[in-house]
Amino acid sequence: MKLIFVALFAYVLATQVDTKDYLSLLTLGQTCKKDSVFAVSNFQINPWPVTSGIQMQISMAGTFDKESYIACIEVRTKFNGGHWVYKYFDVDINFPYGSAYTFTAAINSGTASGEYIEEVSLQKKQGDSVSCWTFSYHI
Repeated sequence: MKLIFVALFAYVLATQVDTKDYLSLLTLGQTCKKDSVFAVSNFQINPWPVTSGIQMQISMAGTFDKESYIACIEVRTKFNGGHWVYKYFDVDINFPYGSAYTFTAAINSGTASGEYIEEVSLQKKQGDSVSCWTFSYHI
C-alpha cells in the first residue's frame, strides 16, 4: 500500500512540475571577477536550456557594494576554446552605494555544435570591468 501511495504521489508531482521551467528559475554560472563591486544575487538565461540559433535573454540582478558608474555591459563569447567575440550594450548610469539593479541584454546563441562560454561583465569603460559572471552551454 505504501508503495502505491509513493508511486501515486511521485506521479502527481511529476505531472505538475515542468522541469524546463524549473531549470530556468535556477541561478546559472559563477563569478569570474574577484573583488566585484556588484554582488550578483540572481543570474538567469531565458530560455534555458539554450538551443541552436535562438535569442537568449540575459538577466543579472544584484546590489552595488560601493558607488559605481557603469558605462556598458560587455558580453563576450568563446566557441570551442577559440577567440573571444565581443558585444556591448550601453548603460551610462551612476549607481549609488547599496542600490539594487537588474541588468538585461539579449544575444543570439550559437548554431554550430560545441561548447560556448559566455562572460557578462559590467564596465566603467571598455576594458575596465567592475563585475563579471560566466556560464557555458553546449549545442
